[in-house]
Amino acid sequence: MAVVVLVLVSSCSSLDKDTLEARLLSLPKNAAIAERGLQRGTIRLPAGAADALTAGEALAVWVEVPPADAAAAARRPLVLVHGTPGSLFTWSELVFGNGDFEGIAGRAPIYLLDVVGHGVTRGELEPASFQACADWVAAVIRALGLTDVALVGHSYGGEFVWRAALDHPDLIGRLVLMDSAGYRRADDQWLPEEEAM
Repeated sequence: MAVVVLVLVSSCSSLDKDTLEARLLSLPKNAAIAERGLQRGTIRLPAGAADALTAGEALAVWVEVPPADAAAAARRPLVLVHGTPGSLFTWSELVFGNGDFEGIAGRAPIYLLDVVGHGVTRGELEPASFQACADWVAAVIRALGLTDVALVGHSYGGEFVWRAALDHPDLIGRLVLMDSAGYRRADDQWLPEEEAM
C-alpha cells in the first residue's frame, strides 16, 4: 500500500496543472464539479498579511454550490478548505454524495476552495507557510463578499482556517476542525514538510 501511495503522489506531483485539472474533472466522483465548472479570480493579499504570494497575487479556484431554496439561502455560508496534499476535489463526495450518501449540496450556500500552491490553483507560496495559507483563505473569503461563514478545515487546512479565524473574526461565524494540524507537539514529532513551513 505504501508503494502505491508513493507512486500516486509522485506521479501527481509531476503533472502540470492543466493535465491534473483535466484528470480530476474526468473522475466519476467529480462529475458534479465538472458540471458546475471551476470558478476563477485573482486574489491579492491585503497589506499586513504574510507577503508570500509570488508577485503578490494568485489565481484563486473555487466551486460555488448554491442553496436549494430560500430557507437554505438564509443559512450561514459553508466554506470548505482541504488539507495537504489535497484540493477542492477532496470534498466531492461530502458535498455531492455517492451511492450511499446523498451529500450536503443545497442545504446552505457552499464554497469549496482550492488553496494556493495546491490542487489546480496556479500560483505558489514563496516561502510556503501556514500563516500565508491562512491569509490567502481569508483573502478569498473577503473577495467572494462573504461574512459570518462556517469555515471548515481538514488536516493542514484546519490550521489554515483556525489561523484565519483568529486573525479575521469579522469573517468567521463558526469554525469546524477535522483532524486538524496545529496542536502542540514535541520537536521530534514534526514531518519534514512541516519543519519547512
